[in-house]
Amino acid sequence: MTRRAILDKQSGEYFNVMGYAYGATGNGVTDDTTAIQNAINDALSVGGPVWLPGGDYLITASLSALNLPGFALCGAGPDKTRIV
Repeated sequence: MTRRAILDKQSGEYFNVMGYAYGATGNGVTDDTTAIQNAINDALSVGGPVWLPGGDYLITASLSALNLPGFALCGAGPDKTRIV
């Protein structure tokens, strides 16, 4: 299943790590660990994918997620969304 199909399956609803609720920057300098983990936690609680728009996301600790139906971590593509 493609990333687009995952988002379409959820009727366009997803947890955008750069959204106001999470505040990831994707600039490769600011630590985005907490923002991404918070989006993962919300997605796991109600179902749905987490969206990482294009950018470089600095992660300084392990992220924790369960393999639950409807959960996915999606990006804009390997040349656009990178976890550093």
